[in-house]
Amino acid sequence: MDSNLDNIWKEVLNIIKVELTEVSFNTWLKTIKPIGIAENRVILAAPNEFTKGILEGRYLNLIKKTLLLKLLIKNTQSNL
Repeated sequence: MDSNLDNIWKEVLNIIKVELTEVSFNTWLKTIKPIGIAENRVILAAPNEFTKGILEGRYLNLIKKTLLLKLLIKNTQSNL
């Protein structure tokens, strides 16, 4: 895994963590691992299909919004 992607994902999780209860964060988001980027998309791995379904149904928009925000900030900072 790309260490840059790993660092971005850790920062994304830190942002998301304050949006959720500790139980929800630990149950659903903490188990996700970034595995790569393809076609301008971050590819995430969930531990199983059940977790994947919960993530897609409940948390996908939050994950997308937070990733986009983090990547925009990172891109802006690197252009300064």
